[in-house]
Amino acid sequence: MWNPKLTETAGYTEFPIPLSVNLWGNSWKQKADNPKGRRAILKKLQPYWKNVSEYKSLVLSLAFFYVITAAISLAPAFLQRKIFDFAIPNQDVPALVYILAAVVFINAVVFGFNLISELLLTLLTENNRLRMKRKLFRKLLCLPYPFHALSKPGEVHKLSDDGDRLSNVPRIYMADFLRNSIIILIYYPILFLLSYKLTLIRLAGFPLELLAGRYFQKKDKELEKQLWEKQRRVTSLINQSHSGARTLKSLQGESEIYRQLRAAQLELKEVHLQRRKTASLWKGLNRLLSQILGSLVFFLAAWDIIHGSFSFGSFIAFNIINSQGSQALSGFVNAYKSTGVLQNSADRYEGAMSLPEEITIPANSGYCEKLAGNIEFRGVSFRYSGNMPALDNVSFQIREHSHTALVGPSGSGKTTVANLLLGLYIPQQGEIRVGNRPLRQYSLHSLRGSVAVVPQETFLFEASIRDNLTLGSPVRNNRQIREALIQANAAEFVDALPAGLDTLYGTSGITLSGGQKQRLSIARLFLRNPSIIILDEATSSQDMESERLIQNALERLRRGRTTITIAHRLNTVARADMILVLDRGRIVQAGEHEQLMQEEGLYRQLFLTQEMHYG
Repeated sequence: MWNPKLTETAGYTEFPIPLSVNLWGNSWKQKADNPKGRRAILKKLQPYWKNVSEYKSLVLSLAFFYVITAAISLAPAFLQRKIFDFAIPNQDVPALVYILAAVVFINAVVFGFNLISELLLTLLTENNRLRMKRKLFRKLLCLPYPFHALSKPGEVHKLSDDGDRLSNVPRIYMADFLRNSIIILIYYPILFLLSYKLTLIRLAGFPLELLAGRYFQKKDKELEKQLWEKQRRVTSLINQSHSGARTLKSLQGESEIYRQLRAAQLELKEVHLQRRKTASLWKGLNRLLSQILGSLVFFLAAWDIIHGSFSFGSFIAFNIINSQGSQALSGFVNAYKSTGVLQNSADRYEGAMSLPEEITIPANSGYCEKLAGNIEFRGVSFRYSGNMPALDNVSFQIREHSHTALVGPSGSGKTTVANLLLGLYIPQQGEIRVGNRPLRQYSLHSLRGSVAVVPQETFLFEASIRDNLTLGSPVRNNRQIREALIQANAAEFVDALPAGLDTLYGTSGITLSGGQKQRLSIARLFLRNPSIIILDEATSSQDMESERLIQNALERLRRGRTTITIAHRLNTVARADMILVLDRGRIVQAGEHEQLMQEEGLYRQLFLTQEMHYG
């Protein structure tokens, strides 16, 4: 389990990032083999019950209705005893009618109380669900970038499902444990008074039911873990086939993916079948035990009635009360059995909730200090997981307001430099400084308010164009938005949209070309007004006209700002003030274009190769 040591420096949380760990934690694997863990299941779920402490009036109201309902529900049993022990022997028809009317009335009252109880319980559960959903979503937003980068498809969705399950813990405690406990405590003393022999026979099955429930709880818990893993594999294949549809079709890989998906679904089906068989066996054994004990009760009751030590009316009352008491006992055991699966959800949920946050969401962002001055990397090293170093003892300096290009083969470390400067990752060795101050002395709010990226592929949210432009920006007025669109060469096509700035983008709205999205990304940066910009091959894969418009917008964006360009096409950065050439995580050359072309080095080799290729 990841257990980093945290240090706080001027609001910037610094922690080691072990990129190879399972971010969801392995605590459930350890606790499954720990007897104390099994005995402490209910204790483990207590925090999710305590979440409802602010709803004490609801909880007390529920408890009150449960007690009243349980007490009133006894009345029909004793009234029906009167029918068989008094009304029928005496042929008293009026008494029979009065008793029947009283039974109907009491059942109507019980129905009303049960309805009120269910509404209160639903209100309690849904309030708790909303609270847990908000807490989880806030946590996910505040987790560091490696969590999101390494999470597999469907895992975050599964976390949401786990939160849904855990939000039902109050329902389990109130409906299954508290209500059933009240019924057991009230009904079984009365059953003992009616017939202690019959009551002992019925209770004889409870220890067996509890032992069986414990066994099936362990079995169901293990199968649920397997089910989660198999479902994750199926979800991952479906997501990949959708997001990688273009590559999949170009490679004619549909048959292979279908074969993999079919195999994964068969494995999932097997686990589902095993779980269904286990559940059916549990229910069947319960039914068999209940039938055997029921037969014994009927035999002894008949024996006592024949010998005059037990009235037929008392047997009817015993049977009615015992039926409700047995349901309460079974409900109690079933609730205990279901907590095994809930423990799996609790382990995964707690694994995510215990991860350290990189930033808290303030109610009001407040003052954002702009980073200014030279950027300096001093002996910076960084590696992803167990791979070769992405950066190996890298040192360089970028002057304020200058234009610096990072070039080199794929995997040479160019994007890693940008990720470290954004604070998405923390260097494992060395130091990054801006304005002669260590980067960690700036808050993440200030850092990411000062450093911005124009990526190769712009991501837009399913929202209006206005909301996409102003995301993370304090700017909201139309005049400033309009000015940003003009600066980014995006005003013309935005004006042509059906609802202008209020046009929805995404599955329920319009689609945009890559060039249009890129220009919206640039307009977004004009609104944010960062002091440092990173251009990650912003004009790649664009047609000539789009590239011209984007380059023109970028020229305006670079003015008065420190610019770092990550370039694959070297002719686009020939006019940069400084070109840093990276290879295998090291800087192998540095200088201006003319200087580097005169050296027999990697830059000249790459440039000439591209010139021959592109002409």
